Amino acid sequence: MKVSVLVLATLFLGISQAFSDSVTLNNGEIIRGEIVSETDAQITIDVSNASKTIISHRLILKSDIKTVQRESVQQKQEQQVYEALTPLQLDPDHEFSKTDYERGIDTLNKFLTTYPESKFAEDVRQKIALWKSELSHVEKGEVKFDNQWMAPDEKTPFMERFLKHQQVQETAGALQSMKDKLSSLGNQRQKLTDLIAPIEQSMRRAQEVLANPPKIRVPAAQVPPGQPAVQSPPYYDLHKTYHSGAGEFIISDPVVVSKAQTDMTFSQSQMNQARQQLATIDVSINDTKQKIAQKEWDNRTAVAQLQQMLPPSTPKPAQATQPTVSSQLVASASSQPVSGATEQKPWVVRNWKKLAVAGGILLALLILSYPLSRMSAQARLKKDQQARVAREELKKLFDRIMIEGERPSGMNTPEGETVPIGKGQDASGRGRWFVVGPDYVWAVQNNGRQDDDWAFNNVETGGPGAIGACVAADAELADSIKTLAKTSR
Repeated sequence: MKVSVLVLATLFLGISQAFSDSVTLNNGEIIRGEIVSETDAQITIDVSNASKTIISHRLILKSDIKTVQRESVQQKQEQQVYEALTPLQLDPDHEFSKTDYERGIDTLNKFLTTYPESKFAEDVRQKIALWKSELSHVEKGEVKFDNQWMAPDEKTPFMERFLKHQQVQETAGALQSMKDKLSSLGNQRQKLTDLIAPIEQSMRRAQEVLANPPKIRVPAAQVPPGQPAVQSPPYYDLHKTYHSGAGEFIISDPVVVSKAQTDMTFSQSQMNQARQQLATIDVSINDTKQKIAQKEWDNRTAVAQLQQMLPPSTPKPAQATQPTVSSQLVASASSQPVSGATEQKPWVVRNWKKLAVAGGILLALLILSYPLSRMSAQARLKKDQQARVAREELKKLFDRIMIEGERPSGMNTPEGETVPIGKGQDASGRGRWFVVGPDYVWAVQNNGRQDDDWAFNNVETGGPGAIGACVAADAELADSIKTLAKTSR
């Protein structure tokens, strides 16, 4: 791998910053970084992110400090070189070339030669043993997948089973997600149903009041216009209405009637809203049940396909033991008595000829389509594997430029072709990309989110800016970036 050689060549060139000092605060917090200045009142320490591509300065009052630990220059250099070995990581699903293994082992041995008494020596020796072990497998012509070594023609079935197993897990997860959603919708529906009952009760009370409102006696002059009224005895008759005249009149209590009308209007509004929500939830419940039936089918199909791929001695993957929605519906329907129905033969017995013809046609179609689908699956597997390896190599190149490259001050506008890593720059202030120009190759990391420290930005983006480092343009490096970016898509 050409890119791996480029990365390995940089491991002993050194890093611009070593972060080995530590400050322990009175509250127990430990701050690790590099102490760059100290006064009688405070200490300034450089703190970086995990990849050490972004550095911030932190001022700490000595009154807040419990202890300070500084490492010697030699210890810092040793830590620095050991951290430079981080890119030397083995891939559980992919083997390297013989040359790459030899270069990696040589790099690790250089560390032991330079720092034989290092506290990291034992860890490096274990790495060397692992790299030599893998080299011996490569020399035998074996390939690697899932931390297992095998003949090249055995790798494809392993990858197919691996991807099918992932599909089984994904379909099972999707099925469980739909079931959880159905349970949540059921709870929401029950709450709405519980809410509707008191609304209906309030409406019934208002209707009863409006149908038979309480009566009061008032003088004729106080009868509201248009108010049905009945004159008091001796002319008392509930079936007659009078609006004027002497004496007292019996009318419906206007205060009670007004309140009942208000209650009815409010309850009707609440009822309409609840029924609309209930109708929406019922639609979602029906839709979710249909999706559950589909997810159950997808899961059963994936499990059956995986079982066909497994060796005979491999136990069959366990399926969900809970009854499916479709099986519950079938069981519910079959448990209902049917009055007046005559006993019929089973459906399968009555339609066995049609089933046989349909099964034969389906089998023929499967036989014809299997070679094409297998070729397509193998091609996708190979392409996915190549893309994953390319993405890892792009990341290594990006880290290399960020580590050893120059970071010009001020705000810069790199010239050249923009090569995104993944989606590249996005509107949220994230993303990474290369700019491959005639004189320089830039590695740029977007730094435009609200919680980012914009003071470190040195690249124009049209927004808050980004952090960039550059190295001198190199034809081999530029070609590697463009080729890997194209392969990673």
